[in-house]
Amino acid sequence: MDNQTLTNALVKLSNKLATSEANQAILEAQIETAKTEIKQLEEKLEQLENKDKDNKKGGNH
Repeated sequence: MDNQTLTNALVKLSNKLATSEANQAILEAQIETAKTEIKQLEEKLEQLENKDKDNKKGGNH
């Protein structure tokens, strides 16, 4: 292989690496967002469960 072919191959690999790193950063951000949403939903569920318990204690039959 000549130097130009090697250089082209290195550029392609470098671009693929940069793309992979960018994709990884995007996925990590999406995971953090999902974790936050899950936590919010768990808190909302807990609030609803507590409200349901309070309603049952209050004698709403």
